[in-house]
Amino acid sequence: MVQRNPAAASASLSLARRMLRYTRIEARRSVWDLRSKDLEQTGLATAVRAIASSQQHKDLKIEIKVTGNEHALPTGVDFHLLRICQEAITNAIKHASAQLIRVEFYYHETSFQLRIEDDGCGFDTSNLNSSDAPHFGVLGMHERARKINADVQIHSQPGQGCRIEVTIPLSA
Repeated sequence: MVQRNPAAASASLSLARRMLRYTRIEARRSVWDLRSKDLEQTGLATAVRAIASSQQHKDLKIEIKVTGNEHALPTGVDFHLLRICQEAITNAIKHASAQLIRVEFYYHETSFQLRIEDDGCGFDTSNLNSSDAPHFGVLGMHERARKINADVQIHSQPGQGCRIEVTIPLSA
């Protein structure tokens, strides 16, 4: 294939390298953070605050807001939500050059909603499922949401920032 179509071979190799890089980062993160002490000891919002404080720098502000009566979520749900938050914050900083990120937790009687919003450069959501431009972080968010029976909505447009909403139905 390399001799017959060097451009296609180069594109395939580039994709494989990006996939490998992402997989290594995720594997390292998963092994390092098998258990989040902040999550176990103080809850989801505090664990996200710890992630946010480790990412803060002079050109970035991360705001965290909790609405409703904060309570324990079903087993394992908080871990996946923490990783979704971490990925969204990382993407906003790394890819969107965001200066403001808002993370909001909404505790309702029958559902829980997580909203992460940034003022970054935004992107065209119509190519999220394209194999030409894989978005591994977004794919990981969707996979984590599926594991906890959550719905993920991603709203963005070039120049308009991004809003990610994760909604989980809770039994009464």
